[in-house]
Amino acid sequence: KKQNLFQAMVDVTRKDGAGFVDYLWPKPTKDGLTTEQPKLSYVRLISDWNWIIGTGIYVDDALTDAIEKIKSDIGQMRYDNGVGYFWINDTGKPLPTMVMHPTVPALNGKLLDNPKYNCALGKKQNLFQAMVEVADKSEAGFVDYLWPKPTKEGLTTEQPKLSYVRLFKDLNWVVGTGAYIDSIDQA
Repeated sequence: KKQNLFQAMVDVTRKDGAGFVDYLWPKPTKDGLTTEQPKLSYVRLISDWNWIIGTGIYVDDALTDAIEKIKSDIGQMRYDNGVGYFWINDTGKPLPTMVMHPTVPALNGKLLDNPKYNCALGKKQNLFQAMVEVADKSEAGFVDYLWPKPTKEGLTTEQPKLSYVRLFKDLNWVVGTGAYIDSIDQA
């Protein structure tokens, strides 16, 4: 609106007692100030003092915080008595990068180029590459492959596994989960 920022805060608090004001403001960095960046402030009128108290956050910082919270929340989700979990990889091509893996966090941020991933059934294609292709084509779907199964005694030989993946386009993420076929047969 090109309105004075502080006047906008007064207007919001006069009308509703509290509220949000969005605006552009230079962001301090270790190298000095940036150009104006989107910022959001919450302001509240303290009537007894005739003061307005507010706090603000730069939109990019809020998004970064929200993304980290989403990754953490998804990483903690479990099903099937704690055995099932979800991971996130990006949609990078020709090969994606792991965004978050709850059981193997050493993969986070790594390009998924290990030859052991070339196990998508029928093609010996990189399974994460196949997942990105399915997500790109249909937004969601299944990828089958062979993968060692963890047991109380250790890992088995490679077993048929089926993963379901879904594209989260806004963040260029593929969120997936999988189940071993023998576990599905037993259920």
